[in-house]
Amino acid sequence: MTIRRRTLALAAAASCLPVLTGCGLLDPDPGPVPVTITSSSWNGWDRNHKPTPKITTVDATKGASVPFTGHVDFDITFTDVDEDSVEFTTSEPMSPRGEGGGLSLSDTETEFTVERGETLRFSTPTTDGGMHYEVTLAS
Repeated sequence: MTIRRRTLALAAAASCLPVLTGCGLLDPDPGPVPVTITSSSWNGWDRNHKPTPKITTVDATKGASVPFTGHVDFDITFTDVDEDSVEFTTSEPMSPRGEGGGLSLSDTETEFTVERGETLRFSTPTTDGGMHYEVTLAS
């Protein structure tokens, strides 16, 4: 192949990249996506319990893990990272919280997705005390 043909082939291939990326055929790495995780304790026995929220901000990248300690020690591992959503797993089952704050102790999950502009809420699946977690994508 001559140098001219090789140059034309490379230029043609390079001109297709924006089209393929815009159509979603190529998935460019968005880089780290800042995620904010707010944890706070709760106690079912002490009506005067005043939780002190702890805010953790991490740069989510696929495969990265973040340890959490408290009522239940567990890790969050990011499995898919996009500018508009982040998927992760927890090393221990957690109870998703509904809009009203309630949770089910029997319907636990280890796979979660948080979308930009929304707050994902889950808690330790316990009855007398534990931790609440709120996950958002930072701006």
